[in-house]
Amino acid sequence: MKYSLLDRIRYYLPDDNVNKAKERLLGNFKDEKLSLGMISQYFPELFWDVLSGKIKPYGVELLKAKVHKSIQRYIDATS
Repeated sequence: MKYSLLDRIRYYLPDDNVNKAKERLLGNFKDEKLSLGMISQYFPELFWDVLSGKIKPYGVELLKAKVHKSIQRYIDATS
């Protein structure tokens, strides 16, 4: 494919319904501590960072870390 589908989210982020859904998701995750089993299953690339204490095992922290790791690849590629 000439253009990646990964950047298509930018078309949907300005939508009010998408923002409401995002806020609801983050609100649901706000104070939830995830078990190591769930982290291993849904955030495997963050598992060892949680075990070592670099990342707290809370939903919002894990989501932020996952986004940061994704963006970091682009930062590293352009540095």
